[in-house]
Order: sequence, then structure tokens, then C-alpha cells
Amino acid sequence: MKEFKNLDELFKEGLGSAEDRIAFNESDWDKLERRLDKKKNRIPVMWLATAGGIAAILALVFVWMQFESSSLTKPAQDITKKVSPEQKNSIIQQGRKDKFDHKEDIKVVQQDAIPAQNQIEVAKSTPNKIQGFPLADNVFSKSDNPTVLSPINNGGVSQRKVAGMPLIDTAKLTGNLSRSIAQVNANQKRNPYLGKLTFSVGAAPALNGVNTLKGGDWGGDLGMALTIGLSKKWSVTTGVIYAKKVYSTGYENYNPVNPPPVSYSPTSIDADCRVLDIPLNINYQLFSKKQNTVKLSTGLSSYMMLKEDYYFNYSYSNPSYPEKYEVNNENKHWLGVVNASVEYQRKINSTMSIGIQPFVKIPLDGVGYSRVKLKTAGVAVKLNIDLGKGKKKEQ
Repeated sequence: MKEFKNLDELFKEGLGSAEDRIAFNESDWDKLERRLDKKKNRIPVMWLATAGGIAAILALVFVWMQFESSSLTKPAQDITKKVSPEQKNSIIQQGRKDKFDHKEDIKVVQQDAIPAQNQIEVAKSTPNKIQGFPLADNVFSKSDNPTVLSPINNGGVSQRKVAGMPLIDTAKLTGNLSRSIAQVNANQKRNPYLGKLTFSVGAAPALNGVNTLKGGDWGGDLGMALTIGLSKKWSVTTGVIYAKKVYSTGYENYNPVNPPPVSYSPTSIDADCRVLDIPLNINYQLFSKKQNTVKLSTGLSSYMMLKEDYYFNYSYSNPSYPEKYEVNNENKHWLGVVNASVEYQRKINSTMSIGIQPFVKIPLDGVGYSRVKLKTAGVAVKLNIDLGKGKKKEQ
């Protein structure tokens, strides 16, 4: 106890001494007061409450929009108008009675719950006719379960069923329109003879004479031709013919532009010419029965004078007199010769026939260097091959 007493006195004496007390300082109290007045930056409770309210409102709006969206996207086929049996029978009877005989337009609109883009208008004007397209009688079928408007999906083909009206089957509609177009095309088939091609090769002995064929000389033709059909009766022929034209004539018929210089006039001239004949003829079928055909042809030919040899004949021979004059590839006569012919054809099979063609060629002006009125007549023997393009099918 004595020790505790001494200890108390020791603290008492230490604290009670006036000189050891801490002196009062006014500036220290000011600093302490400023420290106590200093506040922390905190978010007011009022702003927190406002933010929470806004979040709750947005959540309610989102839930309401989800509900409305699900109701709007409800399948249209589940939305039908409930009618009583009496109303149903009345609608069916009225639809059968009308049978598309109304003159006014009927507008059918889906219920308000169905989106506007799914609404359609069914205009009814005349029987078997929708928006100007004619329909077959079997396009529509009766509906025993009338609704305000119910889209039906049948194998990916959209259909519409309307109260009191038949079912519009778009698949049948499309099929009937396609058949109608095909029928129109069938009725407007192109000419089966147009473009029909026939290839021909032939040869002919030919009689050539100046001014007249009397006393003419024989030459020959060898060529090929292509005939293009225009119709059952008409066709066009062109080709190329290599012709040897041999003739004799008096010197008075010899009319060259630049005659060779001679001191004594010949009495006659013998000519041997090689000619490329390019005909352009139009043909008309005069007769055709079974395997026999007769055609008439006329047109114009162009002569390409490849080589012309002229031999001069004198009353008295003299070595100084010119005996021959030659011209090569100098004279051309475009469409300067008239052609006329008749051809008889006999079929030997489905694609080939033999033809016999008498012909005559009359120039419109002088032919060759000698400028003579060279006429030609002959009979051609031809082999005709039907190439089949545009050929009419045999029954």
C-alpha cells in the first residue's frame, strides 16, 4: 500500500507543477476548428433516389414493349372471327348467291390485330377475272370454313381465304396463266418452211450463141447452190457455177472498146471463155404431190470473166495477121444476165432428191472483152440434199 501511495503522489506532483503545463495557443484551436468543419465529397441521397426511379420506369416500359411485340407477331392464322352457327350459314348462303355477280368492289381487311402490311384488298368486278387477268373455271374452289381473312400456306404457295368468297389458289392461277401463254405461242408458230436449207450440186451441157442460139457451140457448167426457204411456195437460191463458154460469131458482132490493131479485118471470131457465174434467183413451187415437185425460177447472174481467148479467122491467111488475142480477169458484169428456168424434182429418200432443170441465160448488155450478146441455154442435172433446218416434221 505504501508503494501505491508513493506512486499516486508521484503523479500528482508531476501533473500539478505549473511550469510543466502546456501553454495555451489560439492558432492551434483555429486549425482544429478548420479540420472539423472540412466535409467529405459524398453523393447526395436525393440523386440516388432519382436514378433509382428512372431505372424502374425504364424497366416497366421494356416489359410492356415485349408484351406488345409478342401479341402483334401472333400468327395470323390463329386470328379468326368467331361467328355463331346462324351467322356462318347466312354468310355461306350469301356467298353462293352472289357468285361474283356484284358490280361494286368488295374490300376485305384483316382484323385490327393483324399488321397493316398483311392486309389485302380483294376487288371483284367480272366473273373469272381478277385485275384484268382471265382465269380458268377451276381456279377457285369453295371454302366451307369462312373467316374474315386467313392466310394459308400450302407447300410454300400463299393462298387467301375470305369470308363468303371462294379460295384463291395462286398455284392454279399461275399454272393456268402459263398454259394460256403456251397456247398463244402455239397459235402463233413461226413458218416451218422459213430458213429451210437445201444444198445442191449439178452439171449441165450448155449451148452458147451470139444474138441467137441457132448454130451455137456447146460448152458446159459445173457448180453448187444453196436454197433458203421463205415459205411453203417461195425460196431463194444462190451459188457459184464454173462455166466454159465457147462460141463463134462474125467479126461484125465483135465490139471491143479497144480492138487490137489489124491491117485486114477478120471474117469471123472463135471465142473460148472461162466464166464464174454467181446466180441470185427466186423460186416458186408450182406443183408438189407425194415425191414430185415442179419449181419455176428467175433472177440475175453476175459474170466474172476469168479468161478470154479470141481466135481471128481471115479469108486469106497471112503470117502478119494477128491470129489470137487473150484477156485475163479484166471484165466483170454484176447482175448483168437474166436467168430463167424450170425444175422437176423427184425424191429418192426423206432428205435427197434428183432434179432436172432446163435453163436459159440472156445478157442485158455485151459480155466480155468482145461485148457480144452471148446467150446460153442448157439442161442441168442436180442432186439436192435437204439439210433439215426449219424442216416441217413429216406426219
